Amino acid sequence: MGDTASRNARPYRTAAADLCTLLWNDASARIAQVPPASSPLHDPQAARRVLALAVRSKLGDVLAAILSRASHGEIAADARAWAIERKRRTMICNSAALRGIEWADGPLRSRGIAYAVMKGPIQQHMLHGDYFTRPSGDIDLLVAAGDFAAAQDVLMDAGFARVPPAPSLWWDRFLGERHFVREGEVRMVFDLHHRLQQPGSPQPRSSRAFLDRAEAHSLSGRRIAAISAGDVPLLCAMSLVKALFNREPAGNHAFDLMAALRSGREGAADRFLERAKEEDLEGTARLALTLVASLFPDLATPRTGALPEISPETLRAMVLDPDSVADWPRRRRVLSEACLRSPWRTAREFAWLGASEATRWMEERRNGTGRLSPAPEGSAG
Repeated sequence: MGDTASRNARPYRTAAADLCTLLWNDASARIAQVPPASSPLHDPQAARRVLALAVRSKLGDVLAAILSRASHGEIAADARAWAIERKRRTMICNSAALRGIEWADGPLRSRGIAYAVMKGPIQQHMLHGDYFTRPSGDIDLLVAAGDFAAAQDVLMDAGFARVPPAPSLWWDRFLGERHFVREGEVRMVFDLHHRLQQPGSPQPRSSRAFLDRAEAHSLSGRRIAAISAGDVPLLCAMSLVKALFNREPAGNHAFDLMAALRSGREGAADRFLERAKEEDLEGTARLALTLVASLFPDLATPRTGALPEISPETLRAMVLDPDSVADWPRRRRVLSEACLRSPWRTAREFAWLGASEATRWMEERRNGTGRLSPAPEGSAG
């Protein structure tokens, strides 16, 4: 495994270290309920490098939330102005998402459909104590496979359009999700799921178990069903590994998993691994811990041995800035780690991925679209 490309010169490494330090210090201050340590972004040139890396790594809005709380003089003036504007947009976006979540609770309950909110501002509040850490344009809902059609009817009865509108084996069976959009003064988008992972990464043993473990979350006096605090780290890990497989930036997922492991009691990493074993996701969890440790080496995590041939510096670049990595491991190698190097399970997951891609290609050809649109972020293609 080679090292990262020329972008990984000293200024770049410094920017990555400064970004991870900012994230770590802010989480530490929140846990200890004290003001965060002084920001390293006094110098305008250094600040621009960190901000650019944060945007590439899907941490721009997270960093904006941190910097918007900094006092004058702690950061460069242009960085502060940028942070305040991004925070303002996040508050507008997530306020609309929270209203959509409140609305959905009523018709779903009235039809007897159990659901759980995933990701989005609810998860941000659980992990970071703030509904406005980064923008959530979509509202993700998990329902049982047997309720998937009825839940779609609830949304379409309320004026939401299914995208794409036609029946689709690829969307319904392989991805296990559908998008629903309602235009208006405030555009609202729901992502309805009955699966928790896309082809290319291991599935949990039972998506229904996540639904059964859902916990009540109080929102404006309403009791909203949300993925449990014990399951949130697994969702973060699955998102992180999926992004790695697809060679996508994943700093946001690594940040969330770090926060999840630090927000619990002592031994949070061990409990995380135990829950992962219960859901047949131990390989996913161990690979995710290796990636998070490359960003936050002070995080207390067990040694996992995942991807031992790759240096921590290169792993960090794979998470934050995948385009800077010249020599990626083959996708089969990544999937093998997520499958605990089991040849049988790796072959099974690759077969599922192949069936998914073949189905997608046939539907695109049949529909004459050239692409099933819109493709979900992180799809296997």
